[in-house]
Amino acid sequence: MQVDLDSVTTPVQFKSTVCIVGAGIAGLVLARTLAQGGIEVHLLEGGGRLPESRSQELYAVQMAAMRHDGATDGRFRVFGGSSTRWGGQLLNYTPDIFDPPSGIPSARWPLGIEEIERYYAEVRDLMCVSHHSPSARAIKSLSTRRPVDSTDINVRFSKWAPFSKRNLASTLGPECLASNRITVFFHANVTSVKFREGSNRVEAVTAKNYAGKPFKFESS
Repeated sequence: MQVDLDSVTTPVQFKSTVCIVGAGIAGLVLARTLAQGGIEVHLLEGGGRLPESRSQELYAVQMAAMRHDGATDGRFRVFGGSSTRWGGQLLNYTPDIFDPPSGIPSARWPLGIEEIERYYAEVRDLMCVSHHSPSARAIKSLSTRRPVDSTDINVRFSKWAPFSKRNLASTLGPECLASNRITVFFHANVTSVKFREGSNRVEAVTAKNYAGKPFKFESS
């Protein structure tokens, strides 16, 4: 189901079990997973089903020092998010990401690599890439100027999703829109988040359409 807040003329309060802000890669995957578990989901997308200049212009920022084009050119406010332009590269994490060596200014993750690895197969299936992993011998046989045996270099293979499967708006999108447990709200720009008193649990979020009309989304 879908609702375009630009077409709703009067302020309305919406209630659901879960409210997800952003219908990009993470939002679409999470919405489908929760819906498959029988949970009612409201999925808020600030953009529309197709790219719009007015939505993209909200990313415009002033650069205080060195210019960073990724602030405006690397993100997309549209159904499917960055996957609509994404290269689709999949690269497994390495243990040092979760527990960085001393001397590196990175914090230790609150979870271990084993808690992430169990989802790799599901992600590969989602992006339609193979489950095959090249052997160490295959990696060492590659022609490279870098010493692959060096302890300072970790050579890995990345996998690339087929072009037809990279845009989740065209793969998971129709499934989410057709689900009777998911309602996708377009042009829902979240402007405030209200926490339950005395806790870090979100009680409600307020979103506005492009006419400035507010809509409240509460937990049921």
